[in-house]
Amino acid sequence: MDSALWHKWWDGAWHGWESLGGIITTAPTVCSWASGRLDIFARGTNNSLFHKWWDGSWHNWEDLNAQVFGNPGAVSWGPNRIDIFFPGQNNHMMRGGMDNGVAWKILVGY
Repeated sequence: MDSALWHKWWDGAWHGWESLGGIITTAPTVCSWASGRLDIFARGTNNSLFHKWWDGSWHNWEDLNAQVFGNPGAVSWGPNRIDIFFPGQNNHMMRGGMDNGVAWKILVGY
């Protein structure tokens, strides 16, 4: 009800809910490109795509400066690689991502 992202995890036993903060306005999407790594994406109140990740500890939300007009989706097809798909302005399908540690960027609109 606070519009934050909430997380619960299993490592042989269930742990209690924890708030990961933020104010998100879409369902989050999550993927992993390596063992011990989680990347989460969701739209914020400014309609921009936000990213939060776990690599042994949680990192703060970062604004990826991409206008999102619906739910994002994310997939990893190999180590250090994530592709993000989301509806952009004028219903164009947008794709962004990271490859081999290169910074996040919007790659193309369809």
